Amino acid sequence: MRRKRLTALRAYQELSSRFHNKGRGDVADNVLRRSGWVIIAALVIAPVFVAACTERFGANDCNSAGSCVADGGDASAAGSTDGDSSEGAGAASGAGGEGVATPCAGEVADNAACWTNDDDGVFVSNVAGDDASGDGTKEAPFASISKGLSAAAGKKVFVCSGAAGDYVETLSFGGVEHVAVYGGFDCETWGYVKTRYVAIKSTTNIGIEIHESNDVILENLRIIAGDAIGSAYDASSYGAFVTDSRDIVLRRVALAAGDGAAGAEGARGLPGADGAVPGSAQNGSTRSCKAQHFAGGAWPLESVCGGTRGGDGGDGSPSAASSGEPGMPMTNVTPANQVNRGSGALDSSEAGGDGRAGSRGEDGDVGAAALVRGYFRRLGYVAADGMNGADGFPGQGGGGGGSARSAGTCPGRSGAAGGMGGCGGGAGAG
Repeated sequence: MRRKRLTALRAYQELSSRFHNKGRGDVADNVLRRSGWVIIAALVIAPVFVAACTERFGANDCNSAGSCVADGGDASAAGSTDGDSSEGAGAASGAGGEGVATPCAGEVADNAACWTNDDDGVFVSNVAGDDASGDGTKEAPFASISKGLSAAAGKKVFVCSGAAGDYVETLSFGGVEHVAVYGGFDCETWGYVKTRYVAIKSTTNIGIEIHESNDVILENLRIIAGDAIGSAYDASSYGAFVTDSRDIVLRRVALAAGDGAAGAEGARGLPGADGAVPGSAQNGSTRSCKAQHFAGGAWPLESVCGGTRGGDGGDGSPSAASSGEPGMPMTNVTPANQVNRGSGALDSSEAGGDGRAGSRGEDGDVGAAALVRGYFRRLGYVAADGMNGADGFPGQGGGGGGSARSAGTCPGRSGAAGGMGGCGGGAGAG
């Protein structure tokens, strides 16, 4: 029994010498190259020590004395005797096992230097990357985030910012799981700063879309949606659009929507009523010596919608011809302040000048914005209708015609009244 115990002790001493002596064997090299190898090896080998010792020497021998040592690897400790020698020569121990690298722990932001390796991540750089020739490593990154995501295969996607500025692309996640995109890295050094953002300008009205996906992490990104140019749901711009998904984490992510498109036009208002048809009272007089003065044609009242009236015709008089009056109104029409009356005749051989058409009434005021907010549905945002617009303004009445010039002592013909302006159109719906 003593000979067996010494044999095991000699084998252990030789193993220990090899393990701690850099000049002998490969075991010491493995320890220097891999931190943590010694601890892992000890945890694995320790149970073997007890089993080997118990089997060889019994439970009440070296095990109880706390002096058990293990055989190295698969080599047997074959002892030999020479005459009365009391010691056996132990065989060499087995080679040391390969160490296991300790994985990175915690969030990327807390230990970025550990996480940013080719085993854990795919690298994207719009400064030095290339989607065609890159392989997603730190030395040969991709140029677009979309390419990095397509090649990630469970790895994290690390995106840097630099002289190239914004990434111009739209990120869309559909039916994916366990995806993570991290900004905050510098394109020159791949150093990480928690306050650094990677800017992504979407090419559509949706900054980022996530649909039927689980466990998606986005960090240190600034996502800017494009302006809306469509209609209905696409008339709005969305910083992010997430549907039917869970465990979505946006950490240090800024979202910005673009401008929304104009809303759909409301129903147009009804056209305004035409001006009244002129009658005999609006006609000018014929030349006659029965009187020394003939009044021009005139409208007794404004139109039924109010505010518009044809100008009076010029009066017939033996002394001189007179001009008509301009139509009303002269404001809220385009062009405004138009003096559209006809001039009196300058010669007895001429008739008085015709009145001109009135100006077009201006459009009514645009309806005010909706008093309530819209709401979201699964397909997008539904805007509330705006308020109704105001009625249009009535048109200007036609100018009154000028009177004729007298050829003697009798008055010339008086001018006719201008036509009545049309009423403004009805208000449009919001």
